[in-house]
Amino acid sequence: MTLISFNEQNVLESFSERFHDDHVSIEAGPASESNSESDSTACEVFFPSGSHYGADLSYGLEETEPESMYASYWLYLDETFQPATDGKLPGFAGRYAGTEREGGWGSRVTDGTNGWSARGVFDTPDDDGNIRIGNYVYHVGMDTYGSHAWWDTSLETERWYKIDQYIELNTPGESDGVLQGWVNQNRVYNSDDWHWRDTEDIRIQEFWCNFYHGNTDPAPQDMTAYMDKLHIEDERNQS
Repeated sequence: MTLISFNEQNVLESFSERFHDDHVSIEAGPASESNSESDSTACEVFFPSGSHYGADLSYGLEETEPESMYASYWLYLDETFQPATDGKLPGFAGRYAGTEREGGWGSRVTDGTNGWSARGVFDTPDDDGNIRIGNYVYHVGMDTYGSHAWWDTSLETERWYKIDQYIELNTPGESDGVLQGWVNQNRVYNSDDWHWRDTEDIRIQEFWCNFYHGNTDPAPQDMTAYMDKLHIEDERNQS
């Protein structure tokens, strides 16, 4: 079990890969009764106007490469978080970047013998300014880009939410992979028909804290989100 609390300035060294560090910092987190677990600090993720990039933090699982994984984190979208298009949030992946099996993101199509991913995803705001979330999945049978799996929920800005995710990789060659999601311990997504792999040596390689605005469109204005209390383990746990 891994718990990253974002209460030390050097906590980002816990991640095996980091990009765009200038967009990420450990700051005083927004106070809210809805995050009773929150410390006084959190990971601030800044999207500058005209940029796609917020955070790109990978927690590597290469030593174990499990076939199932549970993760949770707290998420806060501030009042500036009004995206012009959909974008990426943290989730599971096995991209095998830099190897001959590389795949699963950035139009690198998953074919069952290479990489895959099941990141989180956010949508454009609805009429009330709330943000729908879900998963963005690179899987066998996909088109050029990933498939959206929207959860039955939307997030208000200026409020902390606990986001839980669970994945079980499919039996090689079968479409029986499990992907589940909870918001504040209410299950809002449940599926058991995903197909990520056709061989047993494709597994879960990382939990990818990827905050990215868009496909082709950058952030329309400066936007900020916060992440706190990242918890990763290989068993489902809703406590």
